[in-house]
Amino acid sequence: MKNNILFVSAILSLLAFSACDEDSFSQVVEVDIPEHESKLVFNALVNSSDTTISVLLSSSQGILSDPLYSVFANGQVRLLKDGVLVENLSFDADNSLKFITNGVLELGQGLYRLEAEVDGYPAIAAEQEMPKPVEINKAIYEPRGAITPDGDRADEIQVTFTDPVGEENFYAIRAFYEGKYWDGIDTFYYENEIYLETFDQFARIGNEFQIILTDNAFDGESYTLSAYTYSTYFPTEGDGKIKAVLYSLSRDAYYYDLSLNQYYQANGNPFAEPVTVHENVENGHGIFALRQVTERVADVE
Repeated sequence: MKNNILFVSAILSLLAFSACDEDSFSQVVEVDIPEHESKLVFNALVNSSDTTISVLLSSSQGILSDPLYSVFANGQVRLLKDGVLVENLSFDADNSLKFITNGVLELGQGLYRLEAEVDGYPAIAAEQEMPKPVEINKAIYEPRGAITPDGDRADEIQVTFTDPVGEENFYAIRAFYEGKYWDGIDTFYYENEIYLETFDQFARIGNEFQIILTDNAFDGESYTLSAYTYSTYFPTEGDGKIKAVLYSLSRDAYYYDLSLNQYYQANGNPFAEPVTVHENVENGHGIFALRQVTERVADVE
């Protein structure tokens, strides 16, 4: 009996020793990574108020590729509206990744198409319908009119607008302080963006826009979004003013801004799910997005 116990103990010890071997906890799997197929990429975020358009044009790269961007000085970039050529964009020698429009543009309602061609790559394109303008019915700025999550006083801004009925609409809201100062000789005018936060349950955080939202909860209705800022401004007549800006976003503009923020939030976090940035380019990668802009000077209370 004693011999049997000693034999079993020896076997268990041997198994325990072998189980602690480094190879017992690891497995080497060879994976063939397919070669990356480089495609053209462009990026163009366009506001209705823009008089020029700048388009970044490059090519996609694999994860193990040289990190330098490709420069396509001989590329062709075109902007069309309702199927009619608006302008052939020119290579910007001062910024070797960009193409720019030459004349002064007036972007109105219509279907816009951005196209790009480079020898050796499939041609790429993207289409966008310019969103309809949505006017700001009322904008109110109240110094010390809000309470922050920490219980502190903050300045409040309220923006009221009427959503078009029966349409899927997307919005972003920003605010700016426009002021001036005199240095004893000249008067200088400046504009600073006001960093906004909100308790609004329908608002989300984007990358370029701190506040973005859809009309899912207020289709066809008047809606007021309230936001607050930790900065304090006391605009007075002739000295400065608060300007509220409402962006009517295309669907692609909304999801690009939302997903880009989510990508940056997840980047480098081993516990976060990977995020794919929204894109809308045919035969390539990137984004072409339109945003309609309306503004209103806020009343100060």
